[in-house]
Amino acid sequence: MSNKVIQHDESMIPEGVVSIRPYGSNQPWRDVGNNGAGTLNVTTESRSLPNYRGGGGLRNSQTKVNEVTAAFTIYDISPENVALALRGTQHEVKTDPVVDELLPASGVKNEVLSFKYLPDITKEVTVKTAGDEALVENEDYSLNKHGITILSDKVTEAGLKVSYTPVPSDVVDLLVGEDLVWEMRLLGTNAAQNDKPFKMDFWKVKINIAASMQIINDNYSELPVTLNVLVDDTVDESGLGKFVKYSAAR
Repeated sequence: MSNKVIQHDESMIPEGVVSIRPYGSNQPWRDVGNNGAGTLNVTTESRSLPNYRGGGGLRNSQTKVNEVTAAFTIYDISPENVALALRGTQHEVKTDPVVDELLPASGVKNEVLSFKYLPDITKEVTVKTAGDEALVENEDYSLNKHGITILSDKVTEAGLKVSYTPVPSDVVDLLVGEDLVWEMRLLGTNAAQNDKPFKMDFWKVKINIAASMQIINDNYSELPVTLNVLVDDTVDESGLGKFVKYSAAR
């Protein structure tokens, strides 16, 4: 019989689904979507006592947790995720027809005018001058996904009146939302070990305002987010961590 200790491969290629819900609630978990570059980060503060008795070295040392953070990159740039990362408030646009919306104009040909709401151009759109003269599509204006492009000199600085049906959409007002507290979890698998499951519970987190958001790009847009992992004093059982719990199948 061999007494050799065998070390098994425990390499990891982590994949998983990040979900959140309001802290302390029983609301359903919301899947944040496709995310990459996930990290857990810990900064520490160390103190040391030199050995003054001769020979150098340290007599004692202490290290404590200074800050716990996490980060990941969002690839599903949904209104919900934009509101989450940029502390926005979100509301749904009603699809009731809009009648005679006043549209400022400069009276210059080829000017692109955007409507208040994104129009459904598969439905009827009517355009009139401020004096209620009907304008003709492809003669006086052309439709686009955001509004119209001016083609004739019938459009003046007096502006236009437009009637249309908004496309189903969402509006997010950025940087005006509350600084909310969340619970977060990662339900993961290890692709390097035949998709063995693992799980991380982040008991109490606050999501920081994203420093940047890609709004024009020639590749898939990224929305990097960071969050502070707070101490959760409701986790009061002996030996349980108040920041994060990591569970993994053998």
